[in-house]
Amino acid sequence: MPFPGPAVCDRWSVSPGVPNPFLALKSHRGYPCEVRSRKLLGLVLVLGALASIPAASSAGNDPFFVGFSDIAPEGANGAAVGSTGAALGATAFRFTLQWTPGATALTTADATTIHGGIANAAASSRIVLSVYGTSSTAPTDAAGRTQYCSYISDALAREPRIRDVIVWNEPNKAQFWSPQTGAPAAYTALLGACYDTLHAAYSTVNVIGLALSHDGNDTSSSTSPGAFIRNVGVAYRASGRTARLFDTVAFHPYPVSSTERPWAKHVGSTVIGEGDWNKLMYNLWLAFDGTGQPLPGSGGVSIWYTELGFQTTVPPA
Repeated sequence: MPFPGPAVCDRWSVSPGVPNPFLALKSHRGYPCEVRSRKLLGLVLVLGALASIPAASSAGNDPFFVGFSDIAPEGANGAAVGSTGAALGATAFRFTLQWTPGATALTTADATTIHGGIANAAASSRIVLSVYGTSSTAPTDAAGRTQYCSYISDALAREPRIRDVIVWNEPNKAQFWSPQTGAPAAYTALLGACYDTLHAAYSTVNVIGLALSHDGNDTSSSTSPGAFIRNVGVAYRASGRTARLFDTVAFHPYPVSSTERPWAKHVGSTVIGEGDWNKLMYNLWLAFDGTGQPLPGSGGVSIWYTELGFQTTVPPA
């Protein structure tokens, strides 16, 4: 039985004196901040407190790192973009590939473009790859899942620096996954298929799941992130699967307005922003507690904010 959309667990927040089972997982109260420029959209990769980089991952033990999500390294000035990113302290770049039904390998053009972008990133940069398509191309059947996971596997075979892979993008939005009815279960099947395929071929791969939008209306156009997470848990439990679905949780905690501060909490709302870390953890706990899928803070699982941006003003000279 799927969880309904808006529910008290979407609106959960810490209150003084109320026991919080997740406070033990959070060793700091600071919130990461980033700069969003006209050309580079900040990508904050945040690891859950008390968690290290996932054991399956290729990175080191830095508990916090920042990168950029941008196609600029693939362009004519890609080398300059890569060096500028490194000078700004970025240690990761996220690249994207557009998958279409039937594709099991990258086209020559896509392979050439992404190879150039990766080559322009600093040699020490972590390379994160997100692979997704449009709403009408979501792989909702077994054949589509096999093709999609094979496509990702081909990308990893071509580019050994890629070992962090985000499975799809914002499946709680009809813009990327349609129909929304049944989307959590269909996405769960995709995660499981890709987890098995990729880990069988690449022992150090980091399979990154969910990558949900911060909001949703629980209509045919979108699903609130909390409801989506809980219903992924429902589908996972119903499947009888005991292996993991993912090594890392990705999330997009965008602000709801240009004036919102990074630490703002959305109490009484289904929105999960950067200041609602506890709400995100609570829904993950409801979905996966007691299953074969470890929660962030255990088993090397962590949380990455893979899309995020806040409006800033350049100080006067």
